[in-house]
Amino acid sequence: MNYVIDRLGGRFLAYAPFMKLPWQKDKADGPLMKIRAAVMPMTSRSRVDLGYSENNFTVNSISTHLVNLQPLEPGQTAEDVAPFLPGTVNQGSWMMTAEDASARNLQQVKFNAPNWVSKLVVSHVSSYERHIDIPVWADGNGNIQSVDVDSMLAELEPRRKKASEVWGKQEGILSDFHQIAQAPKEIFKVAKTLAAFPGEIFGAIKDIKNSEVKEDLTPMELVPKEERPDLSQYPPVDGLSYQMMVGFQAKPETIAQSEYADRKRMMAAGKAWNGRIIADPKLARLFFCDVDRVKKGASASWEENE
Repeated sequence: MNYVIDRLGGRFLAYAPFMKLPWQKDKADGPLMKIRAAVMPMTSRSRVDLGYSENNFTVNSISTHLVNLQPLEPGQTAEDVAPFLPGTVNQGSWMMTAEDASARNLQQVKFNAPNWVSKLVVSHVSSYERHIDIPVWADGNGNIQSVDVDSMLAELEPRRKKASEVWGKQEGILSDFHQIAQAPKEIFKVAKTLAAFPGEIFGAIKDIKNSEVKEDLTPMELVPKEERPDLSQYPPVDGLSYQMMVGFQAKPETIAQSEYADRKRMMAAGKAWNGRIIADPKLARLFFCDVDRVKKGASASWEENE
C-alpha cells in the first residue's frame, strides 16, 4: 500500500496511488529509523479533507485514516507525553493550540488500513480517546515519513475483534445504528460521539425513554453574535440547510415526514455537515446551542431580531 503524510497545517489533496503529491519529498533527510509516535487530538491548525478514500462496505475494507502524531523519544510512551486523561471531552474550544502543536512537533499523517483501525487509532477534534502510540518511519530530524502499518496491525490484533464489533454497530453500512442517547442531555454531555452522529441520528432511531433521567429544561444561552461562524460559508448540502440540520437533530422524528426520509440521502448530507461541525469549533458551539434551544422550545440563533 502507498502511504502519504503531511506536516501539520498543510492542506491534503485526494489520495491517489503511485502519484507524487505536493508534500512528498524525493527523499528523507538521512536514513529512516523506526520510532514510536503518540496519537494526539486535532489542533486549531488541523484541516480535515473529506476527499480522502473511505469505504465502509465491510469492517475490513480499506480506508484512509487521518491522525496527529507526536514523535516519541526512546523509552517514552503516549501516556508519558499525553496532556489529557483518556476520555477527555472538548468543552467548546480546540484541545491543543497551534503553539502546543509546534512545541510538540505534531505531524499530521495519512495511512491506509482496515476500517476497524479507526476505533483504536484516531484523532478527534472533540475528544481524547485513549493513550496509544504506533510504529512509524522517521528521518534523523524526527520527520515522520510513513506509518509502519504492518507492524501496527500486528500490535492491534488482540483488540481487532472488539474494535470490529464497535465499528459494525456504529458505522457499518448494514448496521442497526444505536440510538443517539438514552437521554437527550447526553448529546451535549458526551461530545465525543460527534464523529458518529450521522449514523446514530439518522439511522434506525427507536423509542427514547427518559424515565430515569431528570432533564434540565433550561435552554442554553444564545451564542453571542461576534462569536458565531459565518454561515454563508456553509451552504446547504443536497438541499439540507443548517436550520434543517438543527431541526432534525432536535426532533429526529420529523425526518420521516421530510424529503430526507430516504436514509441514504440523509446519511450522505448529514455526514457532510458532520465534517463541517468537526472542523470548525465555532460552528460546533453554535450547532449544539441551537439544537438545545430548539429542543426545549426556545428561539434559535437565526430567529433573533436584528
